[in-house]
Amino acid sequence: MMTTKLNNDSYYSYSTDRLIIVHTDVTYFPRLTFLESDNTSLSVGAPLSLGFGIANNLYDDYAERSIFWGFDAPLALDFNMGCKSTPENESMFGGYIGTGFGYSYTNFNAGDGYKFSTKSYGPLFRGGVRFGFGAGTNLGLTLGFYFKPGLEDEKFKTYGMNLFLDL
Repeated sequence: MMTTKLNNDSYYSYSTDRLIIVHTDVTYFPRLTFLESDNTSLSVGAPLSLGFGIANNLYDDYAERSIFWGFDAPLALDFNMGCKSTPENESMFGGYIGTGFGYSYTNFNAGDGYKFSTKSYGPLFRGGVRFGFGAGTNLGLTLGFYFKPGLEDEKFKTYGMNLFLDL
């Protein structure tokens, strides 16, 4: 979810003072693990996401429906503990905490031909838990959360939750 408080002269502001964008995305998360121990590691990764959706009543009555698509392209450094911290780790529970930098872009196309886009970039803070299942299968499930305060003029605040199947 991306949200911001808009001032009256903002490019995005019409009759409301708040813009909220909610995405449902598909994510591919390549990561490189290094500085491994028996139960911890550091990793650098890029959880790249692409999504689309329909927004209703965007800017009150100005645009009844909008189709949007967007992507999120962060780079994160994580400290991993327990489950999935290393390829050899067989723990059934673990987690991670990390930081990085992210860039988000969303493009809107309203039914009346009106088009606009938003972008946000800034530091990224993230964390989550991992659960292993099936002894010896190396499968895991990750539930994570992140927050990115935007550095652009609109100061978008991006909040997110993700659910990953770790193979």
